[in-house]
Amino acid sequence: MARKVLYTVTLLGLLLPFLFITDFYPFFRLGMFAETAKQSGPQEKFVLLMLTKKNWQALPADSFKLSESTFHDLARNHIHRGECEKMLEKISALLPQASELKLIRIQPSSDTNLVATWRKR
Repeated sequence: MARKVLYTVTLLGLLLPFLFITDFYPFFRLGMFAETAKQSGPQEKFVLLMLTKKNWQALPADSFKLSESTFHDLARNHIHRGECEKMLEKISALLPQASELKLIRIQPSSDTNLVATWRKR
């Protein structure tokens, strides 16, 4: 009798989670049946321009020691806080040759627009 109960409980313990996987595991995206994370759509991108000899040059994010995605996240965060000029000032400290910087936002649904400008004093 005890052997049948033990067998039944073990079998239920192994099979029951698969029957109720969406109810018992709210974080099932991180488990065995994980799906790939998908972007909701194209996001805005940011470009940093530096004035060099009367020409504007686009700077890659690794020129001031950031990855591309980290730079986009930081720029988006500073825009929402209204501190773009402070961000450009901090980046200019990493680029001693910079005399003027511009931060440009590129949105897929609308035009490109200038977000902030910084000039060396």
